[in-house]
Amino acid sequence: MKNFDYDLKREIILQVFAFSFFRYLVFFLQFLILLKMFKIDSFGINIITSVALYFFVTSLIPMHSSVEAAIRTAVAIVVFSNSGVDNSILALVSVLLWTLN
Repeated sequence: MKNFDYDLKREIILQVFAFSFFRYLVFFLQFLILLKMFKIDSFGINIITSVALYFFVTSLIPMHSSVEAAIRTAVAIVVFSNSGVDNSILALVSVLLWTLN
């Protein structure tokens, strides 16, 4: 068995974390912009934490591409259940975000 000895420099690790954070920030802002397009104007702490939780939960669930949009919609409906956002808007936003990216 081979011993895998990777020499990862601190600079490269920081770059990977920076790119990962930027990617998450872009998805986060896209979700908020899509909500704004559908006239959701109350961007309180409840909506912001729900968006963060939505991305966290969807990253944990293994998905096959044929049912990914449906699973993302279901997760959005469950996560945003206490936020007062209509389920049809959540379905549209989650599918649009998935389609665009």
